[in-house]
Amino acid sequence: MILNFTIGNFLSYHDYMTLDMSALKKLNKNNERYFTLNDRNILKSTLIYGANASGKSNLLKGLNFMVNKVLDRMDGIELTIEKILFRESIGEPIYFKFDKDARNKPSYFDIEFIKNDKKYSYGFEVLGNTIIEEWLWVEDKPYFERKDKKIHIQTKNKEFRKAKHLIDFLTEENLFIKVCSNFNIDIAKNVIDFFSNISININNNLINDYVYGLEKISNILKDSSKSSFFFDMLNSFDFKFNRLKIKDKKKLIFETIYRIDDEEITLNFINESEGTKKFLPIIAQLVNMSDSGGVIIIDELDTKIHPLLLIHIVNYINSHRNNKIQLIASTHDITLLRYANIDRDQIYLTERKEDMATVLYSLSEYKIRKEHDIEKRYLQGRYGAIPFLEDINI
Repeated sequence: MILNFTIGNFLSYHDYMTLDMSALKKLNKNNERYFTLNDRNILKSTLIYGANASGKSNLLKGLNFMVNKVLDRMDGIELTIEKILFRESIGEPIYFKFDKDARNKPSYFDIEFIKNDKKYSYGFEVLGNTIIEEWLWVEDKPYFERKDKKIHIQTKNKEFRKAKHLIDFLTEENLFIKVCSNFNIDIAKNVIDFFSNISININNNLINDYVYGLEKISNILKDSSKSSFFFDMLNSFDFKFNRLKIKDKKKLIFETIYRIDDEEITLNFINESEGTKKFLPIIAQLVNMSDSGGVIIIDELDTKIHPLLLIHIVNYINSHRNNKIQLIASTHDITLLRYANIDRDQIYLTERKEDMATVLYSLSEYKIRKEHDIEKRYLQGRYGAIPFLEDINI
């Protein structure tokens, strides 16, 4: 589970900004909305609001960049389409471009998380394609620090101390944590496994939003218990088809089957509504992670999906029925502020300053009374993070 994520000098994020997933003690009356691990209360979900071009997507792109870098996907065939769609994947500068000095400074990525009941703190700084610094702490104790290609092993852990012999395999562009994992250092493998269980859905990312989703659905249909859970979930969301059928495994062609008056009617999945094509992969991810756990990241959660479905899925995440999955999503759907089972420490806001840098802050920074209508007050600009509009004179 993610404890917090920090980025700096990345796209619209000039200064260090942190998304904190720790539940506030003063709001802990509703214990269904957080996990308790190692005496820490960790939020099950966070929603990010803000005006268009305020930096919501850039925060998730920052996490996406970190995941791809750690898993060494940056040059793999897996992201061929993504390289066309996302400039950060093809070597285009990722620094904050509205400050001339920022081009000579590294971009910063740091994440704290719980894995196997231990707290990990891992991060790196990158300038262009070159790793400037890299670090790993476990249970608040340093394991290694890197500056350029020099590695300082700081732990007394016998297995990890063997990693000093792996420095010869290090280049200026690859991460030491990945090298250690490739040589079966358990602590490093835990870090890689954590990142492997982060599923990121960014709008227009054809791989993650569609093909990746269909692969997950395909795997579910092969597992009877997961398939049953999958269709139970679909029924709770009022989908009308009775079952899904794989028509072509290699091409991932699906058919939805409806039963009308004892007659079966078949549709190619591609002819289903755009909302259905987006929503089913999300349900598939929930089902697939129900046993192993993980983190689901979704940009513009509300796109093509009815508000009542969104409320239903957010409430499921923040309920006793979910004890292994975190959801981090950007959205413009303000009905969630009123009707979803969330509290103000689960709401983050983004705003662009005059220098074009994004500021990320929590709604919990505001004093909010029980009688306050958060939805209405947000639209009134009481919490910032909205566009400033002028009359259109034609």
